[in-house]
Amino acid sequence: MAELFAVHSRVVGLTDAEALTLQLVENAIREDVHPYQEAMAYRALLETSEPRYDVASLALKTGRSVNHIYGRLRMAELIPEAAEVFQANQITAGHAVLIARLPQDQQRQALNATFREDWRTKEKQAISARELGQWIRDNLMLTLADAVFDRADSELVSAAGACVNCLKRTGANTALFDDFQQDDKCLDGECFRSKIDAHIAREKQRTEGLVQITHAYHSNGKSGEKVLTRNEYTAVEPTNPCAKATTAIVVEGPGKRGEVVQVCADPQCGVHGNPDHRAEDEAAERLREEERNRREQERVQNRDANRRLLDSVLERIPTTLSRDDYQMLVFAAIDHMEYEDWEAMIERYGIDADESQEPDAPGFELRKKVQEATEPQLIRMLIEMALLRSGYSEEKLDAADALISAHSRYAAARPESKLKNRSVRKHASLSTTRGRKASAR
Repeated sequence: MAELFAVHSRVVGLTDAEALTLQLVENAIREDVHPYQEAMAYRALLETSEPRYDVASLALKTGRSVNHIYGRLRMAELIPEAAEVFQANQITAGHAVLIARLPQDQQRQALNATFREDWRTKEKQAISARELGQWIRDNLMLTLADAVFDRADSELVSAAGACVNCLKRTGANTALFDDFQQDDKCLDGECFRSKIDAHIAREKQRTEGLVQITHAYHSNGKSGEKVLTRNEYTAVEPTNPCAKATTAIVVEGPGKRGEVVQVCADPQCGVHGNPDHRAEDEAAERLREEERNRREQERVQNRDANRRLLDSVLERIPTTLSRDDYQMLVFAAIDHMEYEDWEAMIERYGIDADESQEPDAPGFELRKKVQEATEPQLIRMLIEMALLRSGYSEEKLDAADALISAHSRYAAARPESKLKNRSVRKHASLSTTRGRKASAR
């Protein structure tokens, strides 16, 4: 391939660890190595006894960042079904990192949430890594700052220890969870809930006659103990105290379980009287309905104003578009690209989606290239995105396909001989470059 008759070689004796190290360094500068293969190689190196590696020495040896090494090592913790779809390139490295840094039972939930059925093709496709990250935040991670128990208490659940020292939280590994610098999250929901249960049991033991409440209108009655429902007490605010106020703890949902509050449960109380929360709820619902109507009216007004603005723009479109117009069109095309087209564009423009743990980074990089592009380059990008699906199709293209039609028009405008000559020159240039690189290696 390099068009060389011979190359210099060197044969050396290596231990298994030394051979693995050289393979890993070689793979690190390749473009086609799969991130999961790289991850398994890093883990194998860390498990070797001689020489002994840590993350810092691996980063130095391979020229990668510490964050990159941590991200790859986490990929080695993928459950088998997630590793399988990752190696099949059904999900990106951004998806893989988001899933792999979760406990294994939560990985399955996140993997299931990664794929969504396309209503047109009825086939399941991966959502964006950014959308998956938000789903994980909303559904699998618990904010430690909201905990009703003492996070530094190592005796609350002795087997779990203190939350502040726990490794199953985002704050324990800021290199891996760099997107949670200011928001420490718990990754073990079962442990979190067990601590709430222990906290409730401790408060009931500490406080004799502690009232148990639920914010619902009915109690599930599972504990066998008396639990006051929503209509049987009134929350006592500091601005409206009474002599009948007593301490209560929320033991059932909805609401924050384990929260200690002040309530009045006396129907004869001169301050609060017999609570009638249904009337309060009906009044609150009327206010919410009014707010919904106001927002809907505002949306209608905004929509009408925006449509008038669109019509005004369309009436003033110049006969010749400017560079800003082409940039606007490219941005719009990018925002509406399908998953497969997005992956193709990232690959074609040499944007490494695997190098960053921030899911939005490839998108920012592609938009940066658009902002730096010249007007002819923007026009080329527009045509490129219009024909991308056909260009990456695995089916034989129909004669009426847009790519076939464009090729016919452009070939007629630019003779084939010129195209061939230009292609030959480009091929020769590439061959020379590859030869120089191979010789250097």
